[in-house]
Amino acid sequence: MSDNYTAENEQQTETMHSSAASESSNQDNMPENMINELEHAVTRLIEQNRELKAEVLELREQYENLQLEQLEKEDTYAQQRSRIQQLLGQLNDL
Repeated sequence: MSDNYTAENEQQTETMHSSAASESSNQDNMPENMINELEHAVTRLIEQNRELKAEVLELREQYENLQLEQLEKEDTYAQQRSRIQQLLGQLNDL
């Protein structure tokens, strides 16, 4: 009976050590997995940031073009208004 008891104790001890080693291994891998996930997330964020910066540049360019178009239209309207006022002035002189 004592041999059985000793054998059972040894088996339980081996199981506990094996389980502890497995948990330790999982815990060791956990930070590595977390680091890998963080690296992947940072890579994605960097790529998104590049895409957003490119989009901002494109939108800025579009905005500047729209501003130039607006200034040109305002200039054209001012010239047209001036011509119309001259014509009205000529009509008033009649």
